[in-house]
Amino acid sequence: EHPGGNFILQAAGGAVDRLWAHWYWHHASPQVPKYLEELRIGRLSDYQGDEVEGLDLYENDPARPSSQRPLVDRPWCSQTVLSTLNDSYLTPANSVYCRSHCPIPDLSREDYSIDFCRGNADEEPFCHKTIEEMEQQYGQVAVTSVLQCGGNRAAENLLHNGPSGFTGTNFTRIDGGMMGNVLWGGVRISQVLQALYPDELEAASRGEGDLYVEFHGADSYYASVPLSHVMKKENDVLLATTMNGQPMPKDHGYPIRVTLPGIVGARNVKSVSYTHLRAHETPEHLVCRLLLEKKKT
Repeated sequence: EHPGGNFILQAAGGAVDRLWAHWYWHHASPQVPKYLEELRIGRLSDYQGDEVEGLDLYENDPARPSSQRPLVDRPWCSQTVLSTLNDSYLTPANSVYCRSHCPIPDLSREDYSIDFCRGNADEEPFCHKTIEEMEQQYGQVAVTSVLQCGGNRAAENLLHNGPSGFTGTNFTRIDGGMMGNVLWGGVRISQVLQALYPDELEAASRGEGDLYVEFHGADSYYASVPLSHVMKKENDVLLATTMNGQPMPKDHGYPIRVTLPGIVGARNVKSVSYTHLRAHETPEHLVCRLLLEKKKT
């Protein structure tokens, strides 16, 4: 089985160079060369070098504050300073840990919109909503909740349970710093979905299948959560545009991201660009939908 799974099919008939440049964690993981060596069938005698040699897809990432503890530079991953978690009830936005998977997209809030689709995510959207439209139609609320990475306390996990996928990487240093308590501001997703998917929600209320909401980010990452969870008002699921009363920082999903209180950080998709309902959960645990278009020069 290829470690790339269906993922690798995106490069069918072409070079995988750009995949490696975009999904940069492959360069840091000791598992990748191990898998590739098992699959290697030979070496090219006329190899000319990667088509993206010298190209840095991360060169336009935002400057990082010294108030975080770095783990990986590309893609940017960091921890919150533990003393910061004790210093105040709300964790300052520039101190909250970051867990990135891809280059940070350079986006503008002006005229930014989310596409809403039915069925397959590759289908044409039936609706576009700008941030301003959603704020005007559904109002804004504030929710305080903890954001926490699924890899938090990895060092303790390794100590007690032995080697894991983090073994041999900087992630073995993760203590309790991949978390932060934040005042999120934004629009309740339940109101947006109720207005846009009335037929699907009516069918779901009759028990006709378990639907999932799949969120896709402009950074190419996507994940899904049960529709039933999203639609409960008490779960406080937001399309958030602010952290602690200030505009969402680029590293945390500017201009708009999903916040799912009580759900692992990996499902809180950043920089949401389109959303659709699907009959089953996203097959992959964590997914990065990599773009293969060549960079125009």
